[in-house]
Amino acid sequence: MLIEMQETSGMTAVPNVFIDTYMGTANGEYVKVYLCLLRLAGKSGEDTSLCSIADRLELTEKDVLRALRYWEKKKLVVLETEGTEVRSLRLVSLTSEDTRTGEMAVPAEPETPLSIDPGTGREETSEKTEEPFSMSEELMIRLNGDSEFRQLAFVAEKYLARTLTSSDTRLLAYLYERLGFSQDLIIYLLEYCVEGGHRSGRYIETVALNWHQEGISTVEQAKELHRDYSRENREVSKAFGLTGRILGAEERKAVERWRREYHLPLEVIVEGCNATLRAIQKPSFEYADRVLKAWSDAGVATAEDAMAIQKERKISRKKQNAGDNTAPARKRKTAANYDQREVDYDALLASGKWY
Repeated sequence: MLIEMQETSGMTAVPNVFIDTYMGTANGEYVKVYLCLLRLAGKSGEDTSLCSIADRLELTEKDVLRALRYWEKKKLVVLETEGTEVRSLRLVSLTSEDTRTGEMAVPAEPETPLSIDPGTGREETSEKTEEPFSMSEELMIRLNGDSEFRQLAFVAEKYLARTLTSSDTRLLAYLYERLGFSQDLIIYLLEYCVEGGHRSGRYIETVALNWHQEGISTVEQAKELHRDYSRENREVSKAFGLTGRILGAEERKAVERWRREYHLPLEVIVEGCNATLRAIQKPSFEYADRVLKAWSDAGVATAEDAMAIQKERKISRKKQNAGDNTAPARKRKTAANYDQREVDYDALLASGKWY
């Protein structure tokens, strides 16, 4: 495989635009391959075959090929292929202008279409993800001849306790090729989902996309994310006094929303649960969600911030009540009307009584 680029004697120059624009969002193995290509560029007599690059970097040829397709998609390399085999590639020169415009470097000549879909790597969190069922028939035929993929399918059947359907197989191909998950990571994904009582392809895909968006590329990273998530659920259960049971599906979704969407630290979430109990004397994920959404919008970042905003609201409410002499006297609650009373969350939050 021929690699064309100007040679810089005695050193390997890494363009600043690569470091500033491309490196931070790429899988580490993809970066290793690109740096190796820079090192090999223009070196006469060097073995630049996929096998040689894989040996040099302690990767598989599949890993190297996946990296090449990734960089081709980012338009940093131009591949020339014959069938599914890469015959040569050209590294695209990068300039500082690429950083200023925020555009991808564009090769001088059109790209040669690939017959195999490239893996997505870790950077495509903002783009619409294609359904696994859009995987090409040509790709599926190639994967059927891939011993590693066949082994993965065999293990998947054991975990899912069923013969794989065509949709199951395409989902595995999607994780393997499009998301760039390793065999070990996919196996752990299956183990994680099955242990949680979930064997549906849709659930597995949802978890995989979440890992992809979180930048998960190794089993250890996935385990660390799982540990953090389990700890969040335990702390919320403890704050709400929910002993003797695990959180339900909707409750877990709420906790995930507070962490991933509202971007609140665990200590603030726990304080939101405490505030909920003080306000309505019972655990309510709906009420806590309203409190935490308000705190998120207010920029609350610590438990101290949350306590300060509650104190301010309490003082403000007392002043408001002191100046309101027309407020009707509260009716005394009886056991009957207390049990039958429904909480008006909007009115309660508007009153500032969430402390």
